[in-house]
Amino acid sequence: MPPKTSSKSTRPKDRATTSTNQSSEKPMVVKESSECTNVGMAISAGIGAVITVIIYLFLIPFSSTYIGKLFLNPDSLPITVSLTFLFGWSLAIVGLKFLKFKHQKEAMSLDLLPRDISKRIKVSTLEAFYRHIKGLHVDSSQSFLVNRMMRGLEHFSVLRKSSEVADRLSTQSDIDAMAVDSSYTMVKVFIWAIPILGFIGTVMGISDAVSGFSGEMGAADDIAALKDKIGTVTGGLGVAFDTTLVALVMSLIAMIISTAMQKTEDDLLNRVEEYMNENFLKRLVDEDDDLFNKLETPELRKAVQAALAGDLGVMLEKIQTLQTDMVSFEQQQLGQVKEAANHVISINQMLEEKTQQHIDTINQSLSKSFELHWQKMLEATCKSFEKTPIIMGKVLKQHLSNMDQDNQNLSDEQLETLESKIDHLHQKMDQNKNDKADETLDLEEISHPTIKPSAPKPKKSWFAKR
Repeated sequence: MPPKTSSKSTRPKDRATTSTNQSSEKPMVVKESSECTNVGMAISAGIGAVITVIIYLFLIPFSSTYIGKLFLNPDSLPITVSLTFLFGWSLAIVGLKFLKFKHQKEAMSLDLLPRDISKRIKVSTLEAFYRHIKGLHVDSSQSFLVNRMMRGLEHFSVLRKSSEVADRLSTQSDIDAMAVDSSYTMVKVFIWAIPILGFIGTVMGISDAVSGFSGEMGAADDIAALKDKIGTVTGGLGVAFDTTLVALVMSLIAMIISTAMQKTEDDLLNRVEEYMNENFLKRLVDEDDDLFNKLETPELRKAVQAALAGDLGVMLEKIQTLQTDMVSFEQQQLGQVKEAANHVISINQMLEEKTQQHIDTINQSLSKSFELHWQKMLEATCKSFEKTPIIMGKVLKQHLSNMDQDNQNLSDEQLETLESKIDHLHQKMDQNKNDKADETLDLEEISHPTIKPSAPKPKKSWFAKR
């Protein structure tokens, strides 16, 4: 919707920010937050002057009373008029802010985002919501809620992300709070200035009274006249202190009223914040989510159902064909598994047969090698036994020859002893021959074993017997 053109919208203090919606490229205008709470100083000053005139016109009939004397005393009249004007100006500011608050409260009751348009706030529905807000004829410069809502729609149309919009609105909330606080700056200044003016009026009254008293004391002729002058001075001092009393009372009233009004505006900002969280941020749908949700519309579901209903028969045939193919494939796989199992069994049997053949071959070769080795051992043993007597004979001959040489030097008694030893040696040799014959017979029996061959136990030779 195009913004309304007026002289007010072209002022420098107005800030117009534009955004491009998906369905329209017309600008959206929002106002500064300070306009929602600030009041014109010139207007409030004029109203303050009017309040001052009204107060003094009301007090003229009561000029003889104590209150009338407080405000209408000629000596303190400039100070009291200034105090009344500042007090009236403060009341005017607070009064104008109260009128703005009434507009703010009325805007809080409006349905700015009706669910009739859309339950969810999407980029595609921003233009409809904007037209609805403009149709309410609520000036965004007079409402924090409308102004913030317009800013939220503008941010969402540009950023398309609810999280970033929430950050922007949080910043805007801080800006609104600072705007409310700064709008009471002049009132706080007046609340501070009113007591200061009262003290100034008191000081001026005291100064006039004391200076007049000091000038008249020199001209006084008697005590009675002096007492009258002292009474006049003390009366002037009382009037001087009355200005401070009036100032303090006005400052207290202005402070109470302004504080109550500021608290009311702070509560309003809290309600605006809650409204934005519950009715705006919770309903935002990001652009990516919006595209996804479009795929789940009722029209799309109906189209899918129609397509499924039309192709249901074809789909059933394909499913049956697929089942038949799966059964045949399963049978084929089972046949292949059986063939593989039979092949593995045959391979196992063949390995067992070959293993048994290798074992038999190894046993035969071991038996032959053992028999051959045993025969060789027997032949070597027999040869060693045949050579033994020959060697022993040679040794004995050598020994006898040595003994014959030694006998020449021996006595008869030694000869007899030697002969006995020789006879004994001959007997041993005969016995050894007999043992040799027995051992040969045993070896011939062993050479043809009837059981599994084992390592033979060696007979004790005649060397071991010795």
